[in-house]
Amino acid sequence: MNRLECTLLVVDDSPEDRELYRRYLLLDRDRSYAILEAELGERGLELWHHHQPDAVLLALHLPDMDGLESIDRLYGAMPDACLPIVMVTGQGNEAIVVCAIKAGRRTI
Repeated sequence: MNRLECTLLVVDDSPEDRELYRRYLLLDRDRSYAILEAELGERGLELWHHHQPDAVLLALHLPDMDGLESIDRLYGAMPDACLPIVMVTGQGNEAIVVCAIKAGRRTI
């Protein structure tokens, strides 16, 4: 069986969390992943521009910028892009989701 290959950009300042995401993704039997990693938002933007990943897993809080700013910059660079972005946070705060929706993003 051929596995669909996807390129995923993981932007999270926690090496432990990035490793956890990597381990879970490697368990997927239907897809194989080329995983790009960044611990800073700026580096994540550079990787995105260079590699054009299929999806982004993005931490809400990063040392150099927050995830919402990263999303704005991604979509600002390519306003017509249809890029799946999954934002992760340890905070159980619905206001963050509301902010992302008000910004006009199709972000989960």
